[in-house]
Amino acid sequence: MFARGVWMNLLNPKAIVFLLAFIPGFVHTDRSLLGQYAVIAATIIVVDIVVMWFFFAVVARGFRRVSSGEHGQRILNRVCGVLFIAVGVLLAVA
Repeated sequence: MFARGVWMNLLNPKAIVFLLAFIPGFVHTDRSLLGQYAVIAATIIVVDIVVMWFFFAVVARGFRRVSSGEHGQRILNRVCGVLFIAVGVLLAVA
């Protein structure tokens, strides 16, 4: 699972485009590029670990309590459905 996740993130076109657009603003060509890219990579990895592992682990516990029963799953499905519809309407309006 870990290797699959790594390959999925490395080959994700959205992430690649985002990083190609985002990183050059933080790189100074007059300094060592290897050191700068190492700092940027370490920062991205640390932030990803903090957000994905810690934040989503806490949120997952709450969702487990809500979605353990059939009634909770129905409520969760309706809330997510409403959110998707709202995002679709916002995109259509924008």
